[in-house]
Amino acid sequence: MKLKQKIDVESIEDKSKHIELERRNEIVQPNQQNIEIISAKINEQKQLSTELQPLWLEVLQGLFKAWQESFGNNTPEGHVHSPKNTIFLLKPWIVRLLKMDILSKPNHLQSIEKHIPGTLRICAESLNDYAVALSELRPLKKKNLYQASELIALSRQLLDRKIYESNQRLIEQQIESLEEI
Repeated sequence: MKLKQKIDVESIEDKSKHIELERRNEIVQPNQQNIEIISAKINEQKQLSTELQPLWLEVLQGLFKAWQESFGNNTPEGHVHSPKNTIFLLKPWIVRLLKMDILSKPNHLQSIEKHIPGTLRICAESLNDYAVALSELRPLKKKNLYQASELIALSRQLLDRKIYESNQRLIEQQIESLEEI
């Protein structure tokens, strides 16, 4: 029984890596350019807009830079060298983003997206990457998997992409596998 569960977990990990590779190949280049453009727009908005709170812009800019740096730590094929490093880079910004409650208020998001197009996508991608890194952290812990599941669900609320749905299913399978043990 335990051998089958071990094989199931390994096949889940292989599927997860394959899906992550496909996703990274799809978005790496355009998003690195978008981050540079968005960072420049954030700097402009800090001076021009009274509608956007400077603290939101600071957190978003920090998140985008951390997300971009996490890309730099990956292989050209998109494999993550270290889930711990991805978590280390993204966690402080994601925690601040969630505490500030920006993502749960549609009018805030619409306002930010209006001034800085691409913000929703990069927030969704950052949340997804953080969730995937949590699910790859070893040893597997239910707490991390539950948090990853919540973050993937939030990613899907921002931008419902097939890859997020696939990642969510994989994380749910990991949770089920751990609960069976």
